Amino acid sequence: MRFGYVILFVSDPLSSADLYARAFGFETTHSSDHYAELRTGETTLAFVSYRQASPHVPSGFRPHDVREQPAAFDVAFVTEKVAEAYERALAAGMTGEASPERKPWGQTHGFLRDRDEILVELLTPPH
Repeated sequence: MRFGYVILFVSDPLSSADLYARAFGFETTHSSDHYAELRTGETTLAFVSYRQASPHVPSGFRPHDVREQPAAFDVAFVTEKVAEAYERALAAGMTGEASPERKPWGQTHGFLRDRDEILVELLTPPH
């Protein structure tokens, strides 16, 4: 077994993929009206529309709501240049949640939110 990919349910997969591509320099490897994939390293990050995902989750799910706090997870990207990546993501259209800060254990972390209120974490490799 291996970890294959992460799929985020979002309102507009093409816009989300475009935002992440502009913010972080990822390459779009597949896109259609309701689905998009980005190459992010060994693991693929994908976006699927709520409409497309709904029939596959019989018990239903709670769509992200920009009027509420984000869900209790984040998508984390590791980089040596957290501050630069954070500024690039802001310029691409993400919203700042917590500016990059060096933590007592030596890593630098910063948090953003995408347009669906999904938390995105930028952090340096563990030391």
